[in-house]
Amino acid sequence: MAMIETIVHSNSKKGAIFHNIFSVLLNDENTKKIVILRWVGKLCEKALLIYSKNAINSPYFRKMVLG
Repeated sequence: MAMIETIVHSNSKKGAIFHNIFSVLLNDENTKKIVILRWVGKLCEKALLIYSKNAINSPYFRKMVLG
């Protein structure tokens, strides 16, 4: 979790938004938590999709797979 926050804090405006979301996740015990968790899950899913597309297109990945 600390790693995610560190990466996100590289952009200060987005970092503040993520910091608020994480603080709500850690401190708030209501039904909004489920909604936020779903949103964060979808965001992570999109990030992984983008990362995997970039990884597949990278020459290092092709070298590793093709030998």
